[in-house]
Formats: sequence, structure tokens, C-alpha cells
Amino acid sequence: MYIAHQPGPSDAVVRVVGAEAAGLLGRIFGGERIWLPNHNGHQSRKRIALMRRRGVSVSRIARELRLSERYVYKVLAQLREG
Repeated sequence: MYIAHQPGPSDAVVRVVGAEAAGLLGRIFGGERIWLPNHNGHQSRKRIALMRRRGVSVSRIARELRLSERYVYKVLAQLREG
């Protein structure tokens, strides 16, 4: 996600994290693109498990679900453990 130096109300980052946090991100990362993982709890865990059972690669799962690969690996490890 692109972070403006001074995010405005219509910027996606404001909709995702709120105006105050977006302002802080703008001061730190303004003019850059950052990754904001989309962790949506139980639903994403179910989709990760289903996609992996179908043979989908971790990188593709992460890309399609807009998650980090690290998070996908973490969920898969948790699923194996219990």
C-alpha cells in the first residue's frame, strides 16, 4: 500500500488503520509502499488450510489472500501442531 506524506481522508491507508495511525505512518513511511497484512482471523485460517490441501503454494496463498508469507507459514505450522 502506498503511504502519502500526509494521508487524506480518501486514502486507503486511512480507511484501513484510521486517520491518526495513517498520519503517523505518513510521517515515518511517507512516499513509500508498505505491506499491511490482512489478518481476518478464523476465516483466513480456514482458507489457508483449504488452499494448501489443494496444493496451492504458500506464495500464491499469501498473494491471493493478501497476507504475508510468514503469516501463512505460521498458520500452517499451527495447523500441523494441533
